[in-house]
Amino acid sequence: MMRRLTSLFICLALLPAAAQALPTIECHCYQDRSYDMAKPGAADDYFLTTIQNTFFALTFDVTKKSVVKAKQQGASGADLWIAYWLADKSPRTAEDILAARIQQADWPATIAALKIDRTSLGEKFNAALTEPSAALDQVVVDDILLRLQILPASELASLRLNRASNKEVLAAALLAAKTQKQALLFLQQVQGQVATWDSLTTQNMINIQQIDQELLTTFTTLKKG
Repeated sequence: MMRRLTSLFICLALLPAAAQALPTIECHCYQDRSYDMAKPGAADDYFLTTIQNTFFALTFDVTKKSVVKAKQQGASGADLWIAYWLADKSPRTAEDILAARIQQADWPATIAALKIDRTSLGEKFNAALTEPSAALDQVVVDDILLRLQILPASELASLRLNRASNKEVLAAALLAAKTQKQALLFLQQVQGQVATWDSLTTQNMINIQQIDQELLTTFTTLKKG
């Protein structure tokens, strides 16, 4: 307990004072950053977040440092996915979109305020905008994975039906591509407590310390022209 409290205090001390006041900060000071056979699952959050942050950075051609900084300043992971995706489909920058989101009640209001052409957003996203409980960030991630041909639509649908988060979908997709097995198999192993994300990643020779290259090598469609 004392080690965890110490880590938390160090984490908070590293943040700007203004950022510390924000209630939605996603600050992660990971104590476990590698797989330990004696503590399977201890590094799961670190592995999953690292895979997601790296995939995000490669997809939108930004640095991982900027992703972490945005989260430290109060942006949620879900809003980052949506804002950067919208920026790719409109003349607005992700920063402008995130700033506007703070001023509006929800994403439909934000898109309307910014006068973003909704016809460019596709049927699935527009349909999700009309559903108050829809996870727009999942719609965005699914759109990216399908567009880059990283997962077949059927496998992606199976993962979502089994309540896979964005992080879990990305990890399962990476493992599936590395092993030529179905992505759902890995999610089921974790959900059934047969394995953990850190154990599966390590056992299948995915080097989390070189995740940029792992993703670029495995998902060649991520490479920029």
